[in-house]
Amino acid sequence: MDKYTPEQARRLRGISQAKMASLLGMSENTYIIYKISCLGSFF
Repeated sequence: MDKYTPEQARRLRGISQAKMASLLGMSENTYIIYKISCLGSFF
């Protein structure tokens, strides 16, 4: 079984950052800040 980061999984599914933020109930800016601060992702 392949393992993907949350970011890789999001991209493979074709979900934009804005859509993912909406699915999580937050703004796109909040999603990006969370992703950078908690997950250490800069992509």
